[in-house]
Amino acid sequence: MLQDEEFEEEMMTPERIAALGFKPQSEVITNHLLPYADELDAESTAFLKEVKTNLAQAVMLREMKPGCGVWSSRLMRYIRLYGLKFSKEDHIAFIKLAYELLLIPDLEPTKIHKFGTMFVILAKKRNLVSPKELTLPWRPLFNLGKKLFKNNATDIGMYHYLS
Repeated sequence: MLQDEEFEEEMMTPERIAALGFKPQSEVITNHLLPYADELDAESTAFLKEVKTNLAQAVMLREMKPGCGVWSSRLMRYIRLYGLKFSKEDHIAFIKLAYELLLIPDLEPTKIHKFGTMFVILAKKRNLVSPKELTLPWRPLFNLGKKLFKNNATDIGMYHYLS
């Protein structure tokens, strides 16, 4: 069984990095054992390109339903399938995007949950993105938490949302 260091040496060749166009942050180690492993790089690159294009388009059009919700779910699917197989610049951009989406005023509770989950999954790997590379203000997240959990009488901290 391969360990992380062995995988890194075997899979992170200069030729592969040049073919991908970036050095992947963190991949799912067992993917290279699949019978179609030689096709995974092309498949994952095409999927990531589609997700980035459509997520950017949905954000620019301010299309929360279904655009941002669907494409953020697809980004989460990409992470489940391939891991954090994108460049450090893309990783930082995804974290900033999730942070900004999370802080949209009067966002539905389901969207807050979706964007919050995406933010946590992207930001929890401290060894991949250091505080020197990315620092975000904590106060807006604190205020969002206060808004969500301010009333002790509400079940599970859900605030009253009028649509």
